[in-house]
Amino acid sequence: MDSLRSRASRADYTSTPASTPQRAAADTATHPIQAVGAAISAAATAAVQALQDVSTTQSVREADFEPGDFKMGQTPAAEGPAILKEPYNTLQQSLKSNPNIGYFELDRKSVNAGLSKFLAGFQTELANRPELRQKLEQSPLGRDLLAALDNAAKGQLSTEDILKLQTFVVASGGDIRHANSSTGIDGDYGPRTHEGLQKAFSQLLADPDAVVQGLADESRESIQKAYTGANNRRQALNESGDAYIPGQSRTVDDTAPGVDLGSSPMPVAGANGREIADAARRTASSFRNPKTGAIPSVGFCMGGVRTALDSIGIQLRAPGGGYIQSAKDADEAIMRLYGDRFQKMELDPNDPNFASRMRSLPAGAIVVWEANPDPSTHSRGGGFKHGHISVALGNGYEASDHIQPQITNANGRYGRPTIFIPREAAASQ
Repeated sequence: MDSLRSRASRADYTSTPASTPQRAAADTATHPIQAVGAAISAAATAAVQALQDVSTTQSVREADFEPGDFKMGQTPAAEGPAILKEPYNTLQQSLKSNPNIGYFELDRKSVNAGLSKFLAGFQTELANRPELRQKLEQSPLGRDLLAALDNAAKGQLSTEDILKLQTFVVASGGDIRHANSSTGIDGDYGPRTHEGLQKAFSQLLADPDAVVQGLADESRESIQKAYTGANNRRQALNESGDAYIPGQSRTVDDTAPGVDLGSSPMPVAGANGREIADAARRTASSFRNPKTGAIPSVGFCMGGVRTALDSIGIQLRAPGGGYIQSAKDADEAIMRLYGDRFQKMELDPNDPNFASRMRSLPAGAIVVWEANPDPSTHSRGGGFKHGHISVALGNGYEASDHIQPQITNANGRYGRPTIFIPREAAASQ
């Protein structure tokens, strides 16, 4: 910049009149032939000077940037694949996804199709690098990554595919943890997964040999962490039956382009709701499985919710005073013991807005699912026989003995839900 300023000073103040192209042309204006020649010469000189100025300015600007200054989404448009620069919010708007929910709803047709199309861009980049694709096929994590992207290219994205993408991100050293997941591997595509995938894939393209070699070393701490997180989430999904599987899970139709299925008025969380939600979050984050001692726990939803509510003075007990054994029986206890503190609300699972409204429940809402109405399924145990209970956290997640995205009963594991909203929150509806 200093060189530019000094050159500008000399041009403005120290150049003699005869030294400028314009003055030279004026001196010869009385001679037509000489004037034409001078004008051409002056124009040429000015053009050369302009090119030099542009070149110098570009050099200075380029020198201002160090490699470390470039952050995800800030690289020049001409550099790298477009998929590595697409911000989550931009993608969310293009998919018309509910902004009140912190992840994309795979059971919505248009959202699934749009996200599949976006993720297919990663597969396209690998298709242009056949040698890299061959290297990825040599490790289980690499094969899982390719399988997930292949399904995206077919427009058949599932919860399992998102789990595989998240496992790749965490195994590559990415940190996608959030308040509701200690690893970030939850089977739902949100902003952290989006940015983590872009960063991990950018590293893969920049240094493929190092990344592929790292993915093959299953003794690495990041890989062990990724496998543990993915397996825990798969277990939870198996218990709840709420994984999205194309062709098997219920799919939500969009009623019209641009319609937000979660925009219907819902109660908001008041102080009572926030107290319940905070207690549920704390408990679920530290609840130890009574049988295995594992944290997070899976399969003891009633124990987790009961422990959380006990901590704030809400004690759900059976008529005889003992602990409630089946989650499906909690609704009777809530109405009998605390009916004045909650407003009962029921949602119809056949309503096309059902899934989005469930994900939009206010913090502190207690959701009690009936057992599966088909008695022949009860021999399978779990939710089929006992139903399910959880506390909504107000951001599309729920807490029981662990934290997970709000169950919407995509695969019909349970019966109908009954929802109890803290009175303070219900009054604001």
